Amino acid sequence: MLTIYKASAGSGKTYTLAYEYIKQLLGVRPEGHAGYVLNDAATLRPLGLAPVRRPHSHILAITFSNKATAEMKTRIIRELHALGREPGADGRDAPYAAALMAELGCTREALRRTARRALHELIHDYSSFNVSTIDSFFQKVLRAFAREIDRQGDYRVELDADYVTGSALSLLFDELNYGDDPGQRRVLDWLHSRAADNARDGHDFNPFSRTGGMYRDLIRAVNTTFEDQFGHHARDIREYLADPSRIEALGRELRRRVAELNESMYAITQAVLARVDTATLTANMRKLLEKVTPGEGLPDTGTTVTGLIFPTSAYLTCLRDHVAEKCYTAKSVASDYGALFDWRDRMVEALVWRHFCTRLAESLNGLAALGYIDRYVTRFRIENNLILISDTNSLLRTIISDDETPFIYERIGQPLQHFLIDEFQDTSRMQWGNLRPLVANSLAETHDSLIIGDVKQSIYRWRGAESSLLDSEVESDDFPRDSNVRGAAPGENTNYRSAHGIVRFNNTLFARVAAQAGVRGYGGVEQSLPAATAALTSHITVTDLTGLPDERETALRILAQRLLDAHARGYRWNQMAVICRRRKIIAQVVDYLMRNHPEISVMSDDALLVRNASSVKLIIGMLELMDKTCQGKTAAADGAHRTPDDPNPAYRSRSDSEILIDRFEYFLSHGSAPDEALRLAMDIGESAAPGQSEGIGDDLAAIRELAPANLVALVEAIIDRKVSPERRQAELPYITAFMDTVTQFTSSYNPSVHAFLEYWNLKSDRITIGSGEGQDAVTVTTVHTAKGLEWDIVCIPMMDWELEAQPTEQWFELDGVEGIDPALVPGMIYYSPSRLDTLEPNPIAAQVRARVAADTADNLNVLYVAFTRAARELHICVVTPTTRAAHPAAPAMMEALATPLSQDEHTDIYIDLAAGMGEEGLSIGEPTAPVRKAAVGAPVCEAPVYRVNFSTLARRIARLDHLTTTDNALDPDISEDMAAPAVADMVTPSSSDAQREAARRGMALHAILARMRTLDDLDDALEREATGDDGERELYRDTLISAFRAHDGLTARWFDPDAPRVMVEQPIYAGERDENFRPDRIVWCADGHVDIVDYKFTSEEHPEHISQVRGYVGLLRSMHIDNVRGYVWYPAMRRVVEVSV
Repeated sequence: MLTIYKASAGSGKTYTLAYEYIKQLLGVRPEGHAGYVLNDAATLRPLGLAPVRRPHSHILAITFSNKATAEMKTRIIRELHALGREPGADGRDAPYAAALMAELGCTREALRRTARRALHELIHDYSSFNVSTIDSFFQKVLRAFAREIDRQGDYRVELDADYVTGSALSLLFDELNYGDDPGQRRVLDWLHSRAADNARDGHDFNPFSRTGGMYRDLIRAVNTTFEDQFGHHARDIREYLADPSRIEALGRELRRRVAELNESMYAITQAVLARVDTATLTANMRKLLEKVTPGEGLPDTGTTVTGLIFPTSAYLTCLRDHVAEKCYTAKSVASDYGALFDWRDRMVEALVWRHFCTRLAESLNGLAALGYIDRYVTRFRIENNLILISDTNSLLRTIISDDETPFIYERIGQPLQHFLIDEFQDTSRMQWGNLRPLVANSLAETHDSLIIGDVKQSIYRWRGAESSLLDSEVESDDFPRDSNVRGAAPGENTNYRSAHGIVRFNNTLFARVAAQAGVRGYGGVEQSLPAATAALTSHITVTDLTGLPDERETALRILAQRLLDAHARGYRWNQMAVICRRRKIIAQVVDYLMRNHPEISVMSDDALLVRNASSVKLIIGMLELMDKTCQGKTAAADGAHRTPDDPNPAYRSRSDSEILIDRFEYFLSHGSAPDEALRLAMDIGESAAPGQSEGIGDDLAAIRELAPANLVALVEAIIDRKVSPERRQAELPYITAFMDTVTQFTSSYNPSVHAFLEYWNLKSDRITIGSGEGQDAVTVTTVHTAKGLEWDIVCIPMMDWELEAQPTEQWFELDGVEGIDPALVPGMIYYSPSRLDTLEPNPIAAQVRARVAADTADNLNVLYVAFTRAARELHICVVTPTTRAAHPAAPAMMEALATPLSQDEHTDIYIDLAAGMGEEGLSIGEPTAPVRKAAVGAPVCEAPVYRVNFSTLARRIARLDHLTTTDNALDPDISEDMAAPAVADMVTPSSSDAQREAARRGMALHAILARMRTLDDLDDALEREATGDDGERELYRDTLISAFRAHDGLTARWFDPDAPRVMVEQPIYAGERDENFRPDRIVWCADGHVDIVDYKFTSEEHPEHISQVRGYVGLLRSMHIDNVRGYVWYPAMRRVVEVSV
């Protein structure tokens, strides 16, 4: 049976998927049995069966992303580990234990034995643990059929379509200067046309500049053209485009058809004028008829055509609606009414056809050019023996079929029986076409499978996702007899994430907006309310700022105030998120918060671009200079040191001007002001960089003298020569991420400087440093990144999002064009539709309307995903869109908010939104207080400690697989002269068991304190770090509580929740000594002082402890931090020693 679970936000999709996997792992369904039984010998032997060995090798769980894959594997292992243990003395048991015992009909002991065996088999056969993304699974199948797809077995899978397309364009551009075949002429014509459009709109219009916007747009256009829709019909499209004569003939026929339509419009108009007394017509009506001329028809100028088809004036509306009132001055000529109305209808039909034929003829050049570019992309792939990840689906279509499933399993070595597919709403039609035969084979063999997803969270249509598969097609078309649908009926979807107020708000809002927009998939939007969250309060605000002065600046101020207020109420920064629609808004939010509110910790993968680091800018500038000075004859290359007084102006060539720009960026990255950097760049002589005695030429010469063997060594030489130790330390994450990018590039592509710079120009806007999990900071992210996550408080600072979509350029199926030879018409066209293309008799009108409806649903889904991330508070600011969005979401949302509750909307799952409306918008509920959540259990395997160290010409990662029992182990970056015995008086190999036990407890207490931000965090820290029994945990608790009480004033100050800033075990870099130091705790106190605290769990005081903290104090004072106090705290001895400096 195929279970189709149509879940909703917060309903426990991940829980359900993991549960189903573990059920398949621990249970079997014998033939003839309705349910599952435990997969162990004692249960199966009476049934004449043997236990299934390695059951994990027969299950495939498919997730949407690599991160989700890792999380799913971790969760399965964690739950198996919990099931394999005895229940706790307090009665607490594994989350899945009770449900599995009931469904498998077994005892807890039998379940424990089976879980332990399954975990043992899985760990020792980990390569058969089939939890992966759909692309990873398809690649596994594809490699088994390398010969069938005409590829070498060692082909490389390329994830970066931009680089492949960019490289293909480079090949094409290099050859445009040679030869003169029709394909190249079409490409040039297409480039000229796009460049003219860009110039008219004020955008970049140079397609040959690798750093320009038009070049990026070209790559995006090519990649978009050859996505999933193209893959379905790739062979037919390429066959058509291979014959340029057909395209030229079609163009001629379309232009002929347009001329015929213009003549037809003139004939229609003349006929109606012969029947109608023009004196009885209104002036506007007469003018409209007079505009129709021979050879031109009704001119498509201004709003003439669109006004007739989509009337905005009264007389055109009457004409459309067959009302004569505004068309005639007299009402005595009723016999003429019909002729005039018939004229309008026939004119609209002709105009729709003319518009389509004209636009199609204009698009043929682009279609032919894209087909020509496709040849270069294919050539680059073959020459480099690579397959784009996007090619996988189309290649698999030639392999996978209903009859070939057993053969596929034979090739990959694993007969899969159960399929568990997560986030199914984001599966493309082609992906499902490749999976469906495998699922069908599983069902035919009476095995069970599961697909799970939420149509309302389908936000990846731009990547080919087809939510209609989950909505209806799989259950009604593919497996109507073998499907069991869950979650579609009222009451089957319960939201365990959010407070009741948030759930009711979303139930009411989205049911109304979806009905207004005519969006399918929201019939079951209403979620039930669990009793477990009934006590949680909520707060929802929608502030309407549209039309106010400085509305976006106001929105940012409101955002900052919301965050600060929530933090003051006890929420941690990492319990809050700011969700934006576009990366540009993220950058604005992060910039505002960092400039105006440094006390708010901010975390954003989207904003931490590697290219923004000054050290990376410097490295790229040096590489650009080295690349350009090695190309051709330039001012620097031929030694012609020009001056501004020369008759021939400096930098007159393209290479010269680029070097000027690179010199400007070079000096700018060295700290010069813009005007000073420009002056130095213009000086061709050996201008020294600010604070340096050598010029650019000396830098380049010195680096070349090092003779670096490859690109990686060259970059490291630049770092050694140009990046100061202080900057290396300050920007270590950025430098490391950049070096990772360089290393990855050299292992996959041509490792030349020029090739890398082209790659960097394409990709640098998406290369970020990871922000790190567990950091106490506000997350600022996009809706797509936020999907699947949750926060207590969610803020949407600038809601200017679009609801009703506009038609977009894409592939459409074309079944002929009226009046044109069918042999000339392609079966697919790449076409940019407009509003006129939504009308009949346009041959693609139905497709355009369907795509617009699907894109509109996508826009509403984006809203739904953003609004359902909140558990306690949701704050929205509505602002005016900066673009000309046809139908922004805000008006529909505000209308829904102002509508009173109807009789059909039950108050138990809906809420009266209108009751919360005021002058500034909506406000429901009051500000909330945080609720402490149960601590997450310790991981099955303790993670090793990693230390990253960057040296001058090499990078290495030192791995510390276990902690020693010295203070250096706890603070590995403290230098020897500042290190001191801290735990049980320096345990050595000859130490007694008692000393070792004391050291172990000291490290545990140290780790507990490191986990604590405030005194309220004690229980949470104990839960996470105290790994012993309950007695030991109580011992730790008593020890620390006694230590806190002994010096209540001091310790309260160090763990004050209102302290402006706290650093816990954060490294401090000492540039003069090139070393890191890591004090246990630095607290910026409310009284203006800064306290440095180091914990020592020893049996007596040591002078070295005082020296160590005194060194910390001196280090902070050298950084111009005033009012620093130092303390050594001995919690076990209940002593605090203030360090005098």
